[in-house]
Amino acid sequence: MSNILIDAIYERLRELAEDGVGNVRTIQGRFGGNLPEGTDVEEELRRGILTLAPAEINLKMRKHPQHIARLGNVQIHLLDAEIRVVRTLSVAEHVDDDLRDDVKTQAIVDGNALCQVLEIPANLHTTEGGNPTGLVGGEYVDSNPAYRGKAAGEAQSLVTIHRFTFTAVSSPDSIGASSLLNEDAGRLLTEDGFFLLLE
Repeated sequence: MSNILIDAIYERLRELAEDGVGNVRTIQGRFGGNLPEGTDVEEELRRGILTLAPAEINLKMRKHPQHIARLGNVQIHLLDAEIRVVRTLSVAEHVDDDLRDDVKTQAIVDGNALCQVLEIPANLHTTEGGNPTGLVGGEYVDSNPAYRGKAAGEAQSLVTIHRFTFTAVSSPDSIGASSLLNEDAGRLLTEDGFFLLLE
């Protein structure tokens, strides 16, 4: 029996989003961490003015439709990721249409930047320290911006939830973590496109 490597997955997603690393593409100087759950509105506003927009990553796990329970040691899962990014609007940006649109534009550009690094399988397989993640792919879902904070005429934050879905495999070392189950029971599709028979 093997476990999904959630610790390594969180580590790798933070590396890609916040640390400017990646095997193929990278994000440089756009996001930081330091946005724990439960941060109040005033503190969120303060942190949202930083050069590196504060971000937090949360994962939820569900069964993959191709999951085959009888395989036992080979488990395939879907991970729904929410990446929460905060950008603070000044009073001027809050009341001026053009300035407000500029901040909303940045929120959408944030989503595109995340796509550049999180939809590339080669970026996902291992952490910078070489630890396997079991991730075999990621897919962008949507970006949902919403205002939070004081009434009109005062600073507000634009909080955007960027959603991705990742496929993760937990399996014995003999099979490898960078593999994806095929629809047919008893076959494993590797990242190279070859099938391994599981008998």
